[in-house]
Amino acid sequence: MPDKKFEEFIKGLEELIIKEGFNLDGWSDQKIFLERAFKAGRKAQREDMVNEEIADKHRTTFMTDLEKQAVEFMKVNGHEVGNGDLVAQANEVAFDLAMEEELARGVMFEFCGDEYCEDCKGWDGKSDRCDCGDFRVYWTYDGCDFRNMVIYALAETL
Repeated sequence: MPDKKFEEFIKGLEELIIKEGFNLDGWSDQKIFLERAFKAGRKAQREDMVNEEIADKHRTTFMTDLEKQAVEFMKVNGHEVGNGDLVAQANEVAFDLAMEEELARGVMFEFCGDEYCEDCKGWDGKSDRCDCGDFRVYWTYDGCDFRNMVIYALAETL
């Protein structure tokens, strides 16, 4: 038995056919075809969902503890888990979160580098250069991964 969405679709289609000046002779054969196609599409959707669940279970079976922690970290922080290197994805999330936290402070940041500019106010955390323009500054981090990441500003000489 077709579901309500299909019935609504067929009713709308019948109204459109009549509105356009066509009659419904022979419509029952097309209606049967559409109903079968609709059912096949629904079945394929359900099978895709089941296959996706099986793939997720299979993927988690072979994950390392660190990868499982990475997935949990991303979920807790509201990020989708993609395919590929899960630890690298979690590192990106941790880096972005730490950077947002630093920027929320709204201060000029000191930065590390080979040299130091004496009269510079620092770096705003967003632009490419420090306040005086002598250094290109960017965020980087120390720590092995997302579990113990510490970010800081690093400068390069022009």
